[in-house]
Amino acid sequence: MKYSLIIPVYNVEAYLDKCLDSISKQTYKNFEVIIVNDGTPDNSQKIIDKYIKKDKRFKGYIKENGGLSDARNYGIEHITGDYMLFIDSDDFIEEELLLKINNIITIKKYDLVRFSLSTTKDNGEKIKTYHLSDNLNKLQENEKICKLLKEEFVEPAWLYAYNTTFFKKNKFKYPKGKIHEDFGLTLLILSKAKNIYFLDYPGYNYVQRENSIMSNNQYEKIKKRVDDFLYHHLNNQKKLGDNIKDKWLLSYSASCTISKGRELNDKDLIEYIFRLKKNKVIDDIYGNTIKRKLKKIYLKINLKKYIKSLRKD
Repeated sequence: MKYSLIIPVYNVEAYLDKCLDSISKQTYKNFEVIIVNDGTPDNSQKIIDKYIKKDKRFKGYIKENGGLSDARNYGIEHITGDYMLFIDSDDFIEEELLLKINNIITIKKYDLVRFSLSTTKDNGEKIKTYHLSDNLNKLQENEKICKLLKEEFVEPAWLYAYNTTFFKKNKFKYPKGKIHEDFGLTLLILSKAKNIYFLDYPGYNYVQRENSIMSNNQYEKIKKRVDDFLYHHLNNQKKLGDNIKDKWLLSYSASCTISKGRELNDKDLIEYIFRLKKNKVIDDIYGNTIKRKLKKIYLKINLKKYIKSLRKD
């Protein structure tokens, strides 16, 4: 089984060596690395050239800057592997990740293999390790999704190994120019997947660095993140179906989109609430129990109060 690892690169020269080195040390050897230089202005290309020169499995491509989604889509066009993974270039993976995945796929060719992660500091010191519930693989697919959506870190693209045929058959693409692109597309991918394996192995190391997109505190970027969250949910409204699994996915999407408003100031929150109500986002919460039905009623009456209660300050 061959694996394709897609690595978008932009302004990561301080982290790229560690990322690529963690791939070159994989105990499972049948893989290719698709490195996409997304018009980076720093010295990352010199590092890329070094790995391409010493290992033929590493392949480099240079394109004009189009953002993370565009770089991922570009990388997908050049893969030749049976399964593909996305790795952010400021993160790194454990040496046995591909081996662990391959041990599972050798038994059955799943559409998706979902693994786990550790959060780390810049110096590699682990902050927290996350594990998946032990009984996930014993459940029916609909129950798996319901259970998964209660876990942390559901949406990142880099927590999954994707069957390439499955991915390309469904013509999945990440929306260019949008933040939280993982959130939007991953839910649609989960909707289409007919079989998913949950591998309780923290093989991915997510580096929490101060100047990353996710931790940048500039308010205009925060507003864009919130706006893009709503964009992804409205896209999910159009594309998710009416079966139980899709209802769970849309409900999760709605809850996340509503909660995201906590990052806005009071003035912008009023406008955001107007848009939530206009697009009937609360109605997307799956009211399959009395408790959840009561929550929907409460949100329709006290949406602003609820969102403000989620603020950390």
